[in-house]
Amino acid sequence: MIITYYIYRPHNVDIISKPTLIGTSITSFQSIFKLGKLIDQGYARAGGKPFAIPRRDRYFVMVSSKKQIEELNDAPVNQLSARGVMYDVIVPQHVIAKGLDLDVKTGGYLARNVFKHRLRSSLPSIQDTLWETVQDAFKKEMHGPLDAERWMRIPLRKVSLRLSGRVNDLVIFGKELANNDEFYKSNLNFCADSAITMAILHRVPKIFYSPISFITMNLSNGRRKMRQFLTAEVQKRLEFETKGESTRKDCLQWIIETSGGASVEAIVVQLLAFVLGSSHQLPMLISFVLYSLCLHPEYIQPLREEINRVGDKAFETVQNNEMPYLDSFLKEVARLNPMTDIAMPRKVMSPFTFDDGTHVPCGNYVCVPHAPIMTNPAIYPDPDTFDGFRFVFKDQSASTSRFSHTSHEFPFWGSVKHGCPARFFVSLALKMIVVHFLNSYDFKLADPNANHTFSYDIIRMPNPFLAILIRERNAQ
Repeated sequence: MIITYYIYRPHNVDIISKPTLIGTSITSFQSIFKLGKLIDQGYARAGGKPFAIPRRDRYFVMVSSKKQIEELNDAPVNQLSARGVMYDVIVPQHVIAKGLDLDVKTGGYLARNVFKHRLRSSLPSIQDTLWETVQDAFKKEMHGPLDAERWMRIPLRKVSLRLSGRVNDLVIFGKELANNDEFYKSNLNFCADSAITMAILHRVPKIFYSPISFITMNLSNGRRKMRQFLTAEVQKRLEFETKGESTRKDCLQWIIETSGGASVEAIVVQLLAFVLGSSHQLPMLISFVLYSLCLHPEYIQPLREEINRVGDKAFETVQNNEMPYLDSFLKEVARLNPMTDIAMPRKVMSPFTFDDGTHVPCGNYVCVPHAPIMTNPAIYPDPDTFDGFRFVFKDQSASTSRFSHTSHEFPFWGSVKHGCPARFFVSLALKMIVVHFLNSYDFKLADPNANHTFSYDIIRMPNPFLAILIRERNAQ
């Protein structure tokens, strides 16, 4: 903390703590569970100017004006690095494997090509299979004891993780592995072990990283089993590739085709990195959306009517947005439930100075305050009120802005220039899950008074104990 206070301290910026080493240390500790409140306080106090939150090993320098967000976006990647943040958060050399992954060696090209181009362009051709997978996932995961009125209690976190896991497995690994129950369980275990490991490593000195990760990453042997499955699958795919017999459309295949003759081990490591990168966003969105449907039942009937009106065209024409009500509802849920307190984080790889003189030393993060921007009354009228159809024109003909669109006013997907490359898939998968849920079940909150969020570090996640009650619509 002493090094942070004296070496990393930014200049010409309001720091949200008392101007002493002890005060900075106290604020740093508070930020573990109250980062969002500190950011709200700083945003209100700074009046549109940059401000900084002290952390144990760095400062979060927050910028919110359009000009400074554009400066952040336009900065060279070797000066302000999103990848640097990713490596700090995931700690891949301890969670996945030592050494660089393929995406680092290609300068980020691999992820952009696979998710932004190959996956997005393939969505129309895989929609039928994806829809079948969603329906099958509900059959496998929505089960439990029924009460006298045939209501079933569903833990949102568990069900959301398992639904998204089955959908992600199909798109990343293909149908054969996605239908393998042992592989599916190994994947869930790998993600769980990784989450535990990352949470611990972020709170301890680096000297303890290796012994701790050795223990925590072997709690379930999920990583070892995943590597075995993936090694065998990659070797099999490479044999088909040499014979020119591969027609598969999944991320595994696209990595092989794009990797430039990389080793089997390198491809497997990259796949594990993709697994971790896709393991949080969709399940948290599912939880927040299902919770919001229960909390705001007045939207259920209009959404069902829209689904019935569109019918089988819903996913065939998803790019044309045949369901503006549903698209708007999802965007409003995301607006009021950002999954991180910071958006568009960049690690300062070399000292950076904004045009207004704000100077950020190497090692700090430059970020955008997530919730304050998306609840800014100058951008969103009556911002604290949930308005599920906020993003639909008054004549109800179309969306004013799409759920998957990036903008400075909606940093949910990251920056305009470097938005989340998988957001079109996430949007489609989420819509399929919500459509099936609305068509198949009645639902309500198990505990209407339960707090629906839990904050830890930079994450604002659904309360892990949140539950809903569901009942099949034909079982009343």
